[in-house]
Amino acid sequence: MSAAQHREDQREHLMKVIGWEQEYQPTNIVLASIEPRWGLKIAAADEAALRQEFYKCATQVDQTWFTNPQRFGRAYYRTEFVSFPLMATYLGAIRYIDGSPHGLNWIQVEPDGGAYDPMVSVQRLEDALQDKLAKFAKPDRQAKLAKHKIVENYLLIHGGWNSYVSNSPHHPLTLDEIAKRGAEFYATHPQRNLFNRVWFYDSLDSADDVNALFGLPAGTGRVRWLAQLWPTLRVY
Repeated sequence: MSAAQHREDQREHLMKVIGWEQEYQPTNIVLASIEPRWGLKIAAADEAALRQEFYKCATQVDQTWFTNPQRFGRAYYRTEFVSFPLMATYLGAIRYIDGSPHGLNWIQVEPDGGAYDPMVSVQRLEDALQDKLAKFAKPDRQAKLAKHKIVENYLLIHGGWNSYVSNSPHHPLTLDEIAKRGAEFYATHPQRNLFNRVWFYDSLDSADDVNALFGLPAGTGRVRWLAQLWPTLRVY
């Protein structure tokens, strides 16, 4: 409880230092989730300058939102503050989420549960690809394929319920975006030629018992989706 209270005090102090009502109001950002350097108290002499750096940085991010090459989907996760020394001192990262202005507070300090990371679903796809490449690169596996005279080897990665849960309900990545990142990962892998084709298949069956309760047609929510990741990215 003591550690949690210290973090809550740090959150309150940081929000008091930054404020928001009288400051810059973004037009393309609906949320900035700050990850502070926990346990590091902001010196009183740094408060005003830190606030100025924060809003100068937020202004740059907001005004270059649609041309930012590091933005992925609806999110931009910034961990470097080269031009903002006080932000680099006191803040570990900021996650920006796009959206229309709503007139309410658009800044938060990361809660104890952690910020939702939409890249988790991308990482799981990359992990699955890496796992299969490592297994099929083993000499015994290659010998077995040669013994059976297999000349083409295809890999099918399944998505489904877990990928749906990982992307719900807040600011999901689309399946197209996940597939694009998986295709980029695979295309640069040194062992990519172990498979002639790689497919990413996502399926989600409808919960027709729930649909019936809400008066929805049977099949509502059902997903059947397929993309080829290698040798070319193609979404079907």
